[in-house]
Amino acid sequence: MWGNEMNLDVDALEAGLQPFIRMKKKSDFLGKEALKAKAGQYREMRLTMLEVDSAGAEADPEGNHTVYLAGRAVGNTTSGCYSPATGKGLVFAYVPSIVDFPGNGVEIDIMGKMVSARVLEAPPVKTQPVREREAAKK
Repeated sequence: MWGNEMNLDVDALEAGLQPFIRMKKKSDFLGKEALKAKAGQYREMRLTMLEVDSAGAEADPEGNHTVYLAGRAVGNTTSGCYSPATGKGLVFAYVPSIVDFPGNGVEIDIMGKMVSARVLEAPPVKTQPVREREAAKK
């Protein structure tokens, strides 16, 4: 993944970074008041992870692909890659909140070919620090 999930049109809340923002921090930070104002509001688009059926694709998923639901463009990918751990492509995408529920099927246009994908509930592979913490608890 390449980290293209934030730009001038997307704030940290839309990018799913709320757990990393310390709103109760005594000192101010740039954009704090704007984020406070948006914190309780409904977000139309959400960043989610999709698992792509790479068997149907002639290329790995990347950023700037269009996401479709029922034949209509509903979102876009930001970054992605082939995952050797899962044997499938993984891609971050902004989709409408109503589309963002685990198992929901969508399609992605990769090099002019529609490829099946599904919304994941969580990252499919645990990071090394998570695996180490879980092993230490045993």
